[in-house]
Amino acid sequence: MNKIEEKTVFSIPYGEISLYETNVPFKGMNFNFDHPSVSMMLQGEKKVQWNDEVFDFGTRKILIPEKQQLLTVDIDEASHEQPIKCAILTIDEQFVHSFYDEITSIQNKDWLDVIGEKEILNYFVSEEGLLINSFFNLLNDRTTLKEKMNHLDYIFQLKMKELTYLILQSKARKLILKQAIAQNNPLYEVINYINTQFKEKIKISDLAKIACMSESSLFTKFKENFGCSPNHYIIQKRLEYAHNLLTKKIKHLTISEISYMSGFNNVEHFNRKFKEVYNTNPKQIRA
Repeated sequence: MNKIEEKTVFSIPYGEISLYETNVPFKGMNFNFDHPSVSMMLQGEKKVQWNDEVFDFGTRKILIPEKQQLLTVDIDEASHEQPIKCAILTIDEQFVHSFYDEITSIQNKDWLDVIGEKEILNYFVSEEGLLINSFFNLLNDRTTLKEKMNHLDYIFQLKMKELTYLILQSKARKLILKQAIAQNNPLYEVINYINTQFKEKIKISDLAKIACMSESSLFTKFKENFGCSPNHYIIQKRLEYAHNLLTKKIKHLTISEISYMSGFNNVEHFNRKFKEVYNTNPKQIRA
């Protein structure tokens, strides 16, 4: 029996690199990640599916999926002579947040406004040169390393910071920071509350009380951590929930019922926000 994949693992400060070599075609393999992860194709192509979306993940492309987001992969062509090769970097979550806090403490806060609040991402695909070269250089240096790792720890820490900085400057920031926050962060309880109560009416004054801060401080801290306001975060949670119900094609639920179940109290408002984010209306998603 042919083994589908060979895996080789390399440790680095704040993360781990896994090289996968696939020797046989397959269809319908599901995968997800428990930690912030960056994937790059080194040779060949995979077809990746998220819900009803399918995209080609080819050589020298970067893929950053949302944490714990289920994706499905097909490989049409692979053999021992022409294997499919992919590298996956998993990054320590605490490092991402510590480094993000470090950047926002010394850099002009205007960089937080680069990413639009309306857009909801479940994955990020890029062919951006700086990002790809940073990942490839980190990968190449680590896999060809002949010396003891601890002699070069500081060099690899800098390489990890370079790559993470480029990711944080991209739309992927929403994915690797999304819903992941340290327990000692004053927003930890706020996020937990929103994630469990988003279908109910949520007052900003109540969130400020949970965080033990003023409403203005809550807005500032929230935007620093998530790149959006608390209200936008709540709306995003509601839209994601509604989108999930629509793609499941639950026929006995009307669009109005789905909007109310998701926390909207006005169908027109729901339809307008849905169109802003997904560039289509709920009926077309269901169809």
